[in-house]
Amino acid sequence: VLPLLLLSLLILISTLNPHIYYGDISTVELNSNFQKIFKDFSGLGYTPITNITSHIMEDVAREINMQDRLEFFASEEDLENASLYDPSSYIGV
Repeated sequence: VLPLLLLSLLILISTLNPHIYYGDISTVELNSNFQKIFKDFSGLGYTPITNITSHIMEDVAREINMQDRLEFFASEEDLENASLYDPSSYIGV
């Protein structure tokens, strides 16, 4: 009886809890002048911190010439707080 009660509660909670949808970002092909696009950005931050994400983001930062502006954050909340001052010029991954 308890498993059925818990299953019913899970179904009820999942139907009442709305899903969060994020807006789409269109993809573009980067041409030879793509570094000009990123020169105005103040920072490039990412989370979670793992060996794989660090390696990938270091490669990305090197490719777009933002090695000195690459930051890592322990949580998504810390990443959001870092971009609060000027969110339009901060890239968060």
